[in-house]
Amino acid sequence: MKDNAQEMQAISSFNPSKEAFVNEEFKNKLDEKRLGIPTNASIKLTSYHPDKMEYEYTSPTDALAVFSEVYYEKGWKAYVDGKEVPIIRADYILRALQLPGGNHKVEFIFDPESHKLGGILTLIASIILGAGLILAIYFSVKKDTNKKATTK
Repeated sequence: MKDNAQEMQAISSFNPSKEAFVNEEFKNKLDEKRLGIPTNASIKLTSYHPDKMEYEYTSPTDALAVFSEVYYEKGWKAYVDGKEVPIIRADYILRALQLPGGNHKVEFIFDPESHKLGGILTLIASIILGAGLILAIYFSVKKDTNKKATTK
């Protein structure tokens, strides 16, 4: 599909169990020689967590798999047997992966850079807060010690 408008029109006139459409924006992520409709293929969700989903699949040939999750490019990564693969937007709003034939494991992991940065900033703030607390206690004890020494 050339643009989003064409994709929206196509939604009402296609059979999702037999075909999928992909915007030209994602064409460079597809190997058109590896497209086809495999027979006797299956895919199964084996583990679900909002930040991580795992699937197992079997396919006699390479295939384009469309998942019933919304495509969101920021933070999501996909892996087939631990090797990162590009996520493709299919059918206007869904995620798709081009998968090799055979028995494999697929993982979708949500691990945005902003999450890592937030963790680092939280650690730095905790260290500063801890150091401030230790300094406050130190100066409070020192002040009390000086007060006692001068009153004797």
